[in-house]
Amino acid sequence: MKISIITPSLNAKPWIRACVESVAMQNVPDLEHIVIDGGSSDGTLDELSKLALEYPHLSWQSSKDKGQSDAMNLGFSDSTGLIIGFLNSDDFLADRALPSVLETFESNPDVDIVVGNLAIVNGEDEILLQSSVRMIDLLFCQSFKWPLNPSCYFYKRQVQEALGPFPIDEHFVMDYWFLLRPYRDFRRIRIDRLLGYFRCHDHNKSRVDRSIRDRLESRRREFLLERESLRWLLLWRLLSTASAAKAATLRLLYYCKESLASMSS
Repeated sequence: MKISIITPSLNAKPWIRACVESVAMQNVPDLEHIVIDGGSSDGTLDELSKLALEYPHLSWQSSKDKGQSDAMNLGFSDSTGLIIGFLNSDDFLADRALPSVLETFESNPDVDIVVGNLAIVNGEDEILLQSSVRMIDLLFCQSFKWPLNPSCYFYKRQVQEALGPFPIDEHFVMDYWFLLRPYRDFRRIRIDRLLGYFRCHDHNKSRVDRSIRDRLESRRREFLLERESLRWLLLWRLLSTASAAKAATLRLLYYCKESLASMSS
């Protein structure tokens, strides 16, 4: 089962080697790592040239693009793997993340997306997040529950093919735009294993841009207005207008319902 890791990159020299080497050390037999660079000028390209000589599974290209979503679409178009994962150039995979992902897909052939745990790296500190596969956590943007970073989830190629390309005009919350639909339409599973590291630093787009919350809200509203999302729209409106105590009770009941459903499937 071939796996493709796609990395959008722009001026990532301080981190690109660690990113590439975290993929190379996974020790999976059928692997490709595709780096789509947006025209770096800080020495990233020199580093990629060296890395490509060291790791034959690595390929890269560099040209001016229309942003991160465009680079992700280009990378997916060039990929050939059955399993797809995106890894930002300043992030890195945990030890044996990919073997664990492949084992999970092989043991659960009906599953379309595998979600694992994520560690946020902030200087010397690490914060471990246990990602949820519950739609309600994703809808309410529970910061420490939904998969905040693509290094902790992987999915079958057919998922991306069904959803189509990432929106070119979305430069910040394309991962949230994407996750809403597989959580609604595809079968997912959570494994209690650390899969990726999200590196926090002063150059993170989410730190620089203060409109992230508005963008999340816009993408959520867009999703809820889709015809296929009717039941989620009704639930969202119910919980949004309920009192805090009533909303907490409704969420607890929903969690119990989902847990029973997963146990019986």
